Amino acid sequence: MEKSQNLVKVLYANKSVHGMDNSIVVLGGEYDSNPNTKLDWFQVFELNLGNQWNPEIHSEEEVADKLFQILNMDSNPLGTPEKQEMIKSLGLSHTSMSIGDMVEFPNGKKLVCVSEGWEEMRGNLFLTEAEAFTN
Repeated sequence: MEKSQNLVKVLYANKSVHGMDNSIVVLGGEYDSNPNTKLDWFQVFELNLGNQWNPEIHSEEEVADKLFQILNMDSNPLGTPEKQEMIKSLGLSHTSMSIGDMVEFPNGKKLVCVSEGWEEMRGNLFLTEAEAFTN
């Protein structure tokens, strides 16, 4: 198996996505009902899972949870001065993974961090949690 086939990317959102009640606001490039909630994502980290990840045993959500843990520890790999400079150069303001940030898998699946867990991105569209329950 080619090594690049198991490359998982972490992308951070360029704006805060917390609503007043700590809910998720609308995300995505194609959803323009409220342009203030339109986001861009920038790759800040990647991890080659090599042969350590078997999708038949470990779900994408489990991998995303592990990345969330890694990127919220005191030893966050994005905490170095060089990575901090890279984050600033992308117009980002956060080092730790948070709501609105995304994990992209080799199979093209994209999971967006929400207030409790992960929601799958479909194309460039991600609905609010409330909309996901009503549609």
